Amino acid sequence: MSGTAVRHFYEEAVGQLPVHSGVPDEQTLAEFPLLIDGILGTGQTGPLRPPYAEAVTHLRNSRRPVLAIDLPTGIQDPNGLRAEWTVALTGRKAEAPADRCGEVIVRSIGIPAEAWQSTGPGEFRALRTWTHPTVRGRNGRLLIVGGGPYAGAPALAGRAALRTGAERATLLVPGRVAAVVQGFGPDLIVQGLGTGDRWTPDEVGPVAETIERLRPGAV
Repeated sequence: MSGTAVRHFYEEAVGQLPVHSGVPDEQTLAEFPLLIDGILGTGQTGPLRPPYAEAVTHLRNSRRPVLAIDLPTGIQDPNGLRAEWTVALTGRKAEAPADRCGEVIVRSIGIPAEAWQSTGPGEFRALRTWTHPTVRGRNGRLLIVGGGPYAGAPALAGRAALRTGAERATLLVPGRVAAVVQGFGPDLIVQGLGTGDRWTPDEVGPVAETIERLRPGAV
């Protein structure tokens, strides 16, 4: 942590918790009865790299009990941490090796059950393979309708759509922000409607007509 995050953390702790930066040495770590590992979580792959490798070496050599948050750091590294306890957030992780996690304690962090019960790797298996050769748009056409004056949301949604499988993303935005949205990427198809930076009730009809004319696969 750094900056404002450290200050707020310290204030919430009523000034009772010392905050250290950098990698503490083994002698310092040995002074504590318990070490909490919150360095790396889901998504970690391969061997540990600096400065994480150095930190894990010190943690391991301190010979103090470790409680890991979600996953122990370095689950794919032979020199990774071995925790006595692992607090798994929301649910036990499939990639968690039993010999590294110790006792696993599952705790909720407020994610609705529907969010993880209805999503997962199966969604990617359901995506059909693109046909080749192809014409742009044959393998997925998405229309994103975004207002203003803040143009970032529709632009980022369009970029995300292209990265996750849509072959063509068309953005329908207020006329004044069309150039700004186009600046997010030449691969976006941007259509401006109206002259202002936001739509009025009078433009609801033209927006609906444009959607009907473009006939996208999804809006």
